[in-house]
Parts: sequence; C-alpha cells; structure tokens
Amino acid sequence: MAFIQKYNPDICVFCEAESRLKTDSEVKWDTDRYLPAHWGDLAARYGHNYHKVSRNDDFPQVVTSRYPVTLLQQLGGSSLKHGAGIYRVETPRGNVYPLALHLRPNESDGTSRETERRDEMAYILSKSVLDPSLGISGWILLGDYNATSRQDAPFYTKDEGYLVSDYISGNTSLKDVFGSRYPGCFLYTNAGKRRIDYVYMDAAAYGRVVDAAVLLENDTEPLPTAFSNFYKPSDHLPLLVDLQF
Repeated sequence: MAFIQKYNPDICVFCEAESRLKTDSEVKWDTDRYLPAHWGDLAARYGHNYHKVSRNDDFPQVVTSRYPVTLLQQLGGSSLKHGAGIYRVETPRGNVYPLALHLRPNESDGTSRETERRDEMAYILSKSVLDPSLGISGWILLGDYNATSRQDAPFYTKDEGYLVSDYISGNTSLKDVFGSRYPGCFLYTNAGKRRIDYVYMDAAAYGRVVDAAVLLENDTEPLPTAFSNFYKPSDHLPLLVDLQF
C-alpha cells in the first residue's frame, strides 16, 4: 500500500485481480475471498474511490482511479481465455480509454500458445482499435500479454515467435511505449527476466506521454517463495507511464 501511495497515481490497472491463495499458503480461497468483492475498500486506501472489474474467468482485470470509471465493454466468451475490458476514465482534462487485457499463458509444460495469443489479440483489436464505429481516440492497451516482442529478439536465445507483436505492428499504428522510448534497451517485466507486459497507445495518447518506467526496486523485486510458481510481491513488475494533458 505504501508503494502505491508513494507514486500517487491517478489510474491503476491490475491483472489477475482476484484473491487466489490464502496468505503464505497454497490453500485456495472458496467463496469468502477478499478480492474482487472488496476492490472498492482496497482502492480507497490509496485514494481511488472509483473502480470497475472485467472478468471472463477467475483472472479478472480491474481499473481503479481517483476519477469516475465506466466499463464500456467487456470482451471475452470463447474468444478469450482471461478476457479484457474497455474502460473510460473521466479526468478533469479529458477522457482516458484504457483497454485492460490478459492474454493466455503457455502451458505449464512449456508448450507455446503464441498462435492462440495472436488470435486473441486479433479479436481484441477487431472489437476496439480497428472498430471506427466506437469513435474513440486515445486508446491505451495495457496488461499481461504473455508474449515477447520482435524488437527484443536480440536479447533472447531462441526464436520466440513474436506473433502478437507482429500482428499489432502489421495491422495497427499503435506504438509500444517502452519499446519506442527505449530502443536498443531490454527492460524485462517479470521474474523470468522477459518483457511480456506492455503499454500500447494510439497517436493521440502517445503524444501525451512524458515519462515511462519499469519500477524495479526493493518493494517490487519478485522474490521466490516456498510455494510453487509464487513470488512476492508479484512475478511481474509494475509499469508507470505519465501523461500530460
């Protein structure tokens, strides 16, 4: 909580925003889990009195803000594993349109699901950026893509496929905020030291970016625990982007 309060953000986006295991154990919550039911209480502790949740399964996304939030459209069904949501945040200086997403991971045995992730991204884009009937300018697509970028290929030891990043670059003019601001640099975002979390923006939103950082510090460094596939405080690093209106 102190970490979020230190940065005092106007908007926060979380993936896997549901209580899964009881503290310091591998015991799963049943019906009395704290989140997502109490996101309003939790967000209020860092000054955000508005929130909305989008979910397709037990790994929902949530947007919290000090300004009013509306879930415009929830994306999911059989086309997506974890789902996605299109939101509007009404700030005093204009609306912001986050699209929170969480693409499917690889299988536990390492089997790639890059093709399925590409298909999920194609579906998400068809329902958002590539749909002019929505009349939205200022798209911000962010979350856990579970996919690597072709821009980072020199930093990997094998061909990662890069189907998701190729689809985005081949079908839209969206800009990878961190890839664009730090060309030639590798800013990993998870415990496996891979860059799989992204913020993509259209020209209207990207033109407002004044700073962007992957927040690797004492409060955020992923530390392994005694429990399988579980890191404290998270296996992902937070991304911070500042926009000026």
